[in-house]
Amino acid sequence: MRGYSNIIVLLLSTILWSSYVYAVPAFNTPNDYDLNGNKCPLPTKKGVKCPTLCVSDVKQCPEKVSSSCPQGQTFCHDGLCHDSCPTDIVNPCSCGAGNTSWTLYPCSTTSTVLVNLPNFNYTLLNSQTSEQCSKSFGLQNTPKVYDGSDPGSSMWAICPPPPAPVFTYREPMWIAVFSIVALQALFLMVWHSYKTFAERNVSHMIASEFPPSANETGLVDSMQEKSASSKNQNIQIDDNETLEGSSSTFKIQGFVPNFLGIIGIGTIIAMSFGWGIYLAVITADYYGAVTGTNYGIAHDSYDLSSVMFICVWVSATTWFVILNVFKAHLTNYFRIQVNPLEAKYIQVKKPKATIIMMDDSSKVLHFVRNIQAFLSHALGWDVLITTAPLEKTGTNRLYFNYHCTRFVYHEKVKYFAPHQFELGTTSDDFIKQSSGLSTEEADRRLELKGPNFISVKVDSFIVSLLLEFTGFFYMYQIMIMWLFYYLDYYQIGLVDTAVILISAMIKVYIRRNSELRVKKMAEHQSQVRVLRDNKWVTLSSSLIIPGDVIAVERSQVLSCDAVVISGNIVVDESSLTGEPLPIRKFTVNDDQPTYDRHGASKIHTLFAGTTVAQVTPASDEDYVKALVYETATSTDKGQLVHKILFPVGISFIFDEQLKIVIIILACWGIFLFAMGLWLMKKSPTASWFYGMFCLAQILSPLLPAALVVGQSVAADRLRKKKVYCVDLPRIIIAGKVQIFCFDKTGTLTKEGLEFYG
Repeated sequence: MRGYSNIIVLLLSTILWSSYVYAVPAFNTPNDYDLNGNKCPLPTKKGVKCPTLCVSDVKQCPEKVSSSCPQGQTFCHDGLCHDSCPTDIVNPCSCGAGNTSWTLYPCSTTSTVLVNLPNFNYTLLNSQTSEQCSKSFGLQNTPKVYDGSDPGSSMWAICPPPPAPVFTYREPMWIAVFSIVALQALFLMVWHSYKTFAERNVSHMIASEFPPSANETGLVDSMQEKSASSKNQNIQIDDNETLEGSSSTFKIQGFVPNFLGIIGIGTIIAMSFGWGIYLAVITADYYGAVTGTNYGIAHDSYDLSSVMFICVWVSATTWFVILNVFKAHLTNYFRIQVNPLEAKYIQVKKPKATIIMMDDSSKVLHFVRNIQAFLSHALGWDVLITTAPLEKTGTNRLYFNYHCTRFVYHEKVKYFAPHQFELGTTSDDFIKQSSGLSTEEADRRLELKGPNFISVKVDSFIVSLLLEFTGFFYMYQIMIMWLFYYLDYYQIGLVDTAVILISAMIKVYIRRNSELRVKKMAEHQSQVRVLRDNKWVTLSSSLIIPGDVIAVERSQVLSCDAVVISGNIVVDESSLTGEPLPIRKFTVNDDQPTYDRHGASKIHTLFAGTTVAQVTPASDEDYVKALVYETATSTDKGQLVHKILFPVGISFIFDEQLKIVIIILACWGIFLFAMGLWLMKKSPTASWFYGMFCLAQILSPLLPAALVVGQSVAADRLRKKKVYCVDLPRIIIAGKVQIFCFDKTGTLTKEGLEFYG
């Protein structure tokens, strides 16, 4: 807390000190009094050009601006000599007023007369100029300055400035913009109304990860009742089977695509590109690349061009912020919610788990975390949203895949959950199943459990790069770059853009390579001998399921967790547990009353991912036999891969403190932005750009890129040492570790891994 107090004191001191520094004349009048307190005399403005003198007869023109013309030419109403006066000639004395009740003629407009204005006061510029020019021309009386009324016999042609150009908002450009935005808003209102009406009677369901056993829920059925109706999906569950997940439930919703919704997604994408195109056109017009002249589409006015850019920039930023806030909900918003059993897609909502590793429990951090929790809940950021297609098996059994695990619908309990087969708890239970499964039963179990294969999706480089740029900080960087491109800082903008693009591509490349490495490790398939219908057959390892009996052969890489029911085996578990020496596995026996694969029964258990070094079949068997106990993500290796693919978020102490730093910088940036608007009152657009550049320098758009480059370089160094990282921000946490203490003993004999750093 003391550190925060020092920061606050420093900021207050800076503000108080700055009140005595006058960098901009906003709080005082410059050159008003000298050091002795005497009022300073007004300065003399030198070299002021005299305006055109207009007279009722050109003979009245003073000698300095006489209207004599060469022989053969005539002095015309524009103050110039011509062979003949054109009919469309413009008289500068009319100041663009057209027909007037009076007519004056200009003296020579080619002569330049300069005068000095003593005691110059910029508010009296016209009167002081006319007075000094009258003296310079030797005029007895000072002519009037043009004001639209009859000036008499002479007048100074000091015309009022032309009215500033304005948008009528009937220009084709504005009509197109208003029409597109109005159509988009109308479509969204119509879609929302239609969606609300269509979903008026829809409810959600739950899915479960670890449900109670069949005995506990009364789901006890005989083996003869194991039939599944292809029409009503009435799934009967055996008394030796359980459903995983009642201790951890989450909400699921069903959605079906809709033609109007598809159009809606298309309009959102088109509108997003439209804002970018609009900003690009205004920026190009700033440099004269659209009409050939600067600010051509803005009536040749910089002020109008700046106002137009600011309006479009703010609108585009608001649009992209809204899309970024609700991007997780966007796809299913443009689908119609239905009963999950009738859906084409299942949306899974699961609370987001984050581990906060910190010792600082200050009130400031506690307050910031409460604010963050409130906003996260209000905006829906406290849940992880995943959408998966709802599919059917060959017997019309409904299921969806979530986090590489199959969730099947069970009619008895009315929810989706993974399926687990209880193979028994004693050695006798395992030995009784040594004859294997029938093909029919194996197909039924495969339908419930899913293939013994962890499918890891890795997006292409282009898709990964596009997804990377959907982040909030990248949106902030892109919008700030538009400011640089527009206001003649395109050189800086190009360099910054190159840094951002290169850092993003490096990050995506390194992360994608790590994901491909994990994919290669997870998607393991091999040929396995399986006992089916009392016959040994060779099948893909993806087709084996719990209850199968497999032949364990030398040099085989196991693809499942299994129980040894015949023979002895020596396996190399170094890739999974770190054990450097081969481990001997024995046939399951009655030494342990209850089987515990992570406890005393480890010596009878084979784990997926380990390599068989030696096999010794029983005297009356041709192969060493093992009963498949778990497959896919239910294995120890599968759980390891699952944690790598879907890690729990970790917030370290400096992550929490960084939020306070960002808040302080944001507040300071807003303060400077407001000060810029107030100090530069004469040009609202210039003050807005000044304020935005102040904000951009405080929250630099290159800051995320700098962090990304550091993480990417660190990840590349780790990769060279064969350490792969798929969550680059965790490298920062690893960098704070000075001492790493661990003990491999107990890795599999108890849940969790203790880490001290």
